[in-house]
Amino acid sequence: MVATLDAWGKVYPQEGTFPQTQWGVPSIVARFDGVLSGDKKDFLSYEIESCPIGMGYGAIVSSDFKNTLTNFKEKVWPPFSLVVGPIPNTTQDEHLWLPEIPLPEATESGALLFIRNGMRRDDPRFKELFGLLTARSVTPLWYRHSKSYGIKLGWWREVSDEAMLPWHGSFTVKPVNGMQAHDVFTWGRGLKGKSTRTQITEALQRNQHMLLQPFIAPMKMDIGGTPYNVMLRPYFGFHPGHETWEPIGGMWVARPYPNLRLHWASDAISGPLHIEAAG
Repeated sequence: MVATLDAWGKVYPQEGTFPQTQWGVPSIVARFDGVLSGDKKDFLSYEIESCPIGMGYGAIVSSDFKNTLTNFKEKVWPPFSLVVGPIPNTTQDEHLWLPEIPLPEATESGALLFIRNGMRRDDPRFKELFGLLTARSVTPLWYRHSKSYGIKLGWWREVSDEAMLPWHGSFTVKPVNGMQAHDVFTWGRGLKGKSTRTQITEALQRNQHMLLQPFIAPMKMDIGGTPYNVMLRPYFGFHPGHETWEPIGGMWVARPYPNLRLHWASDAISGPLHIEAAG
């Protein structure tokens, strides 16, 4: 997984944030969304998040997660604070592990920043408010929701017409720039929980261009006698002193079978994921 993060960092769009200019990586932290292969030897990635939520929650439900995150925060990373823009992301949980400062104070100071804001990047106010903060951001700011890295890594390809979709097989489509599972649809003949062909074609018409990814089946888990589909979310932090990525901790997310969209739903549940070093 470290090798995957190294490759991801090399193809991630350049925007001049602090980690990119100082260490050559897109972010101080990254999270995989994915599953283990059937033989448990490989991790199959749905995607990589460059500014992931969930670390505050993870530190609450797992002492190992909390201890490792605290060590990164106090001994590995330079100090930085949370700043929330005028349109906050209601799902953010960074306030659970980071000190927060107001945007005017952040603008006037020289502090490093973990920036959260729900404003669209094409909103003229975004550049006005955050443009000068880019060099001090510890995570991507302008290309945070871009999935272009997956094209370069060979994980998915761009499609613009339903005729380009392999309807005879199984696949997932997602936006070129997306978040929170919006407009993510899965198709497969005989696949329970799949989206409809109409949903997929309408999403493609709405977005004009989307990303086509081979279907990766979720893992299975029985909880209280009920079958669930599960995905894993391991978090990694970049250690500048060691010049490599190191695990922080992780979470699993699940929804009752046969749901295939496993997060951003009222019936989704989650818990801590224990990560052990290979070998």
